[in-house]
Formats: sequence, C-alpha cells, structure tokens
Amino acid sequence: MIRLTVISVSLGLGLILSAAAQQVVLDDDCGSMAGWLAASGNWQSRDNKLVQRDSSQTMALASRRAPQSGLLLYTFELTFLSGLEDGYAGVGIHICADSQAYGRSWGAGDSWLLWLTYDSAAYGSRTFFGQIYRSRGPVAMDMLHDGMRYPVSFTKNIEDTPLSLAGKTLTIRIQVDTSTGQGLLHDPYQDGITYQFNIGGPLHQGSFVTFRSNSLSVAIDNLRVIKLPQ
Repeated sequence: MIRLTVISVSLGLGLILSAAAQQVVLDDDCGSMAGWLAASGNWQSRDNKLVQRDSSQTMALASRRAPQSGLLLYTFELTFLSGLEDGYAGVGIHICADSQAYGRSWGAGDSWLLWLTYDSAAYGSRTFFGQIYRSRGPVAMDMLHDGMRYPVSFTKNIEDTPLSLAGKTLTIRIQVDTSTGQGLLHDPYQDGITYQFNIGGPLHQGSFVTFRSNSLSVAIDNLRVIKLPQ
C-alpha cells in the first residue's frame, strides 16, 4: 500500500548528508540533447535547459541512460512554462526503467512513474496531487492508489494556486530506496518539510530515466542521479 505523509526533514535527510561514499550516476546540465531520446513531444535544448515546448502534447516523453540501484537521490530544476492556465496539466519522471521510450506511449518500459498532476475538473480542487504509477510497457500503466489521496502543496502562500507557479523554477529532490520502495519528496518551498511515500516493495535495477509531461510545457535543468551510501 502506498503511503505519503508529511514529515520533518530530520527523519529523512541524514542519509543525504553523508557525501563520503556518494556516487554520481548521472550529471547532466541539459545544455544539449546529447544522450537524450525524444520519443514524443517537442523536446529541444534551449537556453541550456531541456525544454518540452508543446503544451498541447498529452504524452511527451524524453529519456536517457542512468543505471539505478540502491539508495538514490534524483535532483533537477523544473520550470512550468505554459499549460497550467486551463486547469489541467501533469509532469513526472519514470525511474528504474528497463528501456527507453519509443514513440508516443502511455507507459515507459518496465518502470515506476513519480507524477505531479493538476486536474481541477476531475478532482474539484485547485491543487497538485502526487501520484505513483507502475508502468509495464507502452500501454500498461496503473496508478497504485486513489488519485486524490495525496495532495501536495508547492506554493509559498496558502492563497496560492498551481497557476501561481507559471514561469517559476522549482528545485525537485526525490530520494528512493530501491531495496524497500521507501521514498522522500522534499518540498521546494518549505525548508525542513518532506513528503514520505512507500511504493510497496523493492524496485528492480534500472537503466534509464524518462521525463514526461501532459498538457504542459516545461523546462528541465541540472539533472543529477546520485547513489547514496546505505
């Protein structure tokens, strides 16, 4: 069963702070498309960022190689360019994928998708929801919980809405222990706040990461995948 709860940073960051045995698996400044396979959508390197420019694209995917196992930290900078204004948008990253995505597809190989969705019409709420999906191929992907169970606040002020984030850059940090499925999402605006989740079991070793967006134009910068000491 998936669980996502807000906890103090002191419960989870101790593992990140020990740099002695960290292994940088991937360090990409996104200054070019070298190493990336753009499966669908309008992806390009622009202003030293990986940019998906088409907010009308519902299944935009781009992937690159990154061996993944053990305790992992994924970090990247995410900018919402356009698409939030219609009340419907999503963006996320497939982790531990066994293959790259080829063509427009619902899933991305055998992987897990960590997803941020905004759908005010479906959910009746002007907020983001964190969601976790299990992908088993291009047309087989299932959400592992109820879609509204895990609201996520990525805004500075209580009166803010997802639209307030248009044009702003968030630093995303996600920690996942592939041996247990336990993870932490660090709130980019609230220091010391993390969202804890558990995928429900171990994740297999992966060879690729895949970004995807739905009805949203985004920019990705400074992608790093780090293997942490256990």
